[in-house]
Amino acid sequence: MKRSDFWRGVAVGGGVFAAGLLIGGAAQSSKPTDVTKFETVAAKEFRVVDDHDRVMAVFTQTDHGGAATIFDARGRPMIAFGLGSGGGLTQMLDRGGEIRAEINASGEVQVYSPEGQLRARLASYKEDGNTRQPWAGQVTAFDRNGAIVGRVPRDGFIDH
Repeated sequence: MKRSDFWRGVAVGGGVFAAGLLIGGAAQSSKPTDVTKFETVAAKEFRVVDDHDRVMAVFTQTDHGGAATIFDARGRPMIAFGLGSGGGLTQMLDRGGEIRAEINASGEVQVYSPEGQLRARLASYKEDGNTRQPWAGQVTAFDRNGAIVGRVPRDGFIDH
């Protein structure tokens, strides 16, 4: 190796080192309110936290695709949305973390009791050759044992 190559390498390495120090120092002295912009951020999970490091939102992956959960000021999950086996899914939770209402891409809005039991379903299905019949819409009410206590329209639907 030539002596000039050695000194050229030292100069380049020193320049890279100095640039790193300058960039690192600038990053450390930046204000917490400064925003760094990226074209793409890739992660398996992304969390939004408040000033006390409580999680306010989580964006993550599931077996069916992406999902998000939004938390209240005390860190309790309140809304979850993402993809289920039938497509899009949104769930509203109570303060105890129980699902109280659900809207899904299968054509249903479901309402649950505080104990987590299905109490009502508003549905609009497409015929799939199996158990579901085509209706413009149907409302079904359930008692605490899961038995149907009311349905409009009454006939032509096989429960799943």
